[in-house]
Amino acid sequence: MAKLVFFQNGAVINQHNVRDAEAYIVGNGKAPETVDFIIDSPHISKIHARIETKDGKLFITDLKSTNGTYLNGIDKKLTPEKQYELSVGDAVYFAKDITIKLAIEKADDSEIQPSKTIISSGTEKFITLLEKKGSVSIGRDESNDIHIPETYISR
Repeated sequence: MAKLVFFQNGAVINQHNVRDAEAYIVGNGKAPETVDFIIDSPHISKIHARIETKDGKLFITDLKSTNGTYLNGIDKKLTPEKQYELSVGDAVYFAKDITIKLAIEKADDSEIQPSKTIISSGTEKFITLLEKKGSVSIGRDESNDIHIPETYISR
């Protein structure tokens, strides 16, 4: 998918490879709700924006922030509660503050994404085994409790 890279005053403050069917909240960390990406700035609302992935696409929604969210410059203010699709190369600015920027980059190839079958069918088995045994072995070898038949997985 893509990689979210947050900058403040030109320095990277957070980065994250996104997966499909995930949602993240951007805010200043002072809300009682969970905020996934905290930006410490008086210009950022408690709950400022939501970034989510659906069907392999990345979207951003301004959550009625006080100072707005802007796409690819401070001339295009996002309409609150309207979803906008993001692409690699896009830049999101929060509150017309050009010192705070979210860059959409190509995902790191080094982070291998697990297949959906491993996540959906393996998670329940893993939790059940962990509760039953106290420890679980995971790997490519068929003798493991959780067998993942992929060449990039160690035995």
